[in-house]
Amino acid sequence: MLELRQLQALECLQLPAEGLEAWLLEAAEANPALQVQERPAPAPPPALRGAGSPGDWLEQLPDSRGATLESALQQVELLDAPAPLRAWAALLLRSLDSAGLLSRTDAELLAEGEALGLPDGMAWLGRAVALVQDLEPRGLGARDAREVLLLQLDPADPDYGLLADLVEQHLDACAAGRRRRVAQDLGVTLERLQELLLRLARLRTRPLDGEGEGAPTLRPEVRVRLQGADLVVDLVRGSLPEVRVDHDLEVLARDRAADRATRTWLRPRVDEARRILDAVRQRQETLLLVAAAAARRQCAWLRAEAEHLAPLTMRSLAEELGLATSTVSRAVAGKALDTPRGVLPLRSLFQAEAPTAGVARLDARARVGALIAAEDPAQPLSDDAIAAVLAGEGLDLARRTVAKYRRELGLASSFERRELLLPTAAAR
Repeated sequence: MLELRQLQALECLQLPAEGLEAWLLEAAEANPALQVQERPAPAPPPALRGAGSPGDWLEQLPDSRGATLESALQQVELLDAPAPLRAWAALLLRSLDSAGLLSRTDAELLAEGEALGLPDGMAWLGRAVALVQDLEPRGLGARDAREVLLLQLDPADPDYGLLADLVEQHLDACAAGRRRRVAQDLGVTLERLQELLLRLARLRTRPLDGEGEGAPTLRPEVRVRLQGADLVVDLVRGSLPEVRVDHDLEVLARDRAADRATRTWLRPRVDEARRILDAVRQRQETLLLVAAAAARRQCAWLRAEAEHLAPLTMRSLAEELGLATSTVSRAVAGKALDTPRGVLPLRSLFQAEAPTAGVARLDARARVGALIAAEDPAQPLSDDAIAAVLAGEGLDLARRTVAKYRRELGLASSFERRELLLPTAAAR
């Protein structure tokens, strides 16, 4: 029972407001002991402030898509990144297709960058792609639907490796009904594989238009206000539907005078409703804790006393709060703040790297690309193999970090690189 409670708490924490609302309404349909009061139709999102004009091209887009891209541009401006890198990122955002994917070729992007007078070279383009892919909504700037899914995965999630392998190598087999073989390859049970597939099914494959239902808008769940010298952080009332356990059914489940079969049927449903209610409460407490700590670390920027954000990583904030990094990552995913500087993704308050760390990251990513470029095409290197080679060179990278850098470089997995070789081999 404790494990189920923990799983529900983690799922609630990971979901953004709109996803959690849909999950709660679905749970209420299946459980009469859970009551969920739907929210009224939302008002138009607050206007973004303090980011500068994003350009006339936004005005030509549908309102929802333009608001999403304006938010992405604002996130770019928050970063303490070189001006050329921010200009490259703006170019990439203008180049996204209607789904939010980066479908233009590197050659086309480099040619446009040259025409605009931007610094030349794949290094700048690669850095800009990585920057855009770190923005909200997650999945922006992906090259294809598989990469959209991968970008939404949390590297701190204990299941990250399984989920990434499933996306990169086994989705076609699952669609073809070969799930037993996939489960064997992953070393999991069929039930476990089904759980992983359900998690993937909740992700977007079109980050900019939310599967054709209009671009996802930021629904702020936390409000940050300035009161004199103080920063006041609290939850936005009404950002989630009201959730409660049906009182009458809860009483009936404990009433010994009631029919025994009725009580037997009701008790597990009342227990489940309580678990869901507890999970939502825990989510809200954790979200407020993380958001308040991040906002206070960025107080100078929120008060317009600093031009850029202060360095802040999820790992350092997790250590400060006594939480797991994965918990902070889940609390941040897809959440938004209403601040004196506009409605912002909570993730945007995290300045991931100091400049020196950014240089080291670029060097490591370049080394990953070099190893793949020099590999035997008939025996492409797996991410684990690349990690092992780098470890021998004194560069300690986790397998999932290698995979992240590989995807930032637009390189396929070893399985896909081998598959691309098969038609050529067959022709021989």
